[in-house]
Amino acid sequence: MNRDTLQDRLKQLRAAVIQRWGVLTDKDLDTVDVKLAKLPGLLQEKYGYTREQANKEIKLFCSDLQAKGQNNR
Repeated sequence: MNRDTLQDRLKQLRAAVIQRWGVLTDKDLDTVDVKLAKLPGLLQEKYGYTREQANKEIKLFCSDLQAKGQNNR
């Protein structure tokens, strides 16, 4: 699953996002719904990640969803 697909399906994937990054709130995800590019910044703010680490985590999340077949629904 790539970032474009994730952006399109973020509302459907909220539960998975919250499970992965439980510190994120619904308000945070409302912001990300509008522009996925804000997710790395939120992860930096909430988890203390570097920008590179945040992007790596998002990439891993997308890979995990793809492995679980989440992108085919």
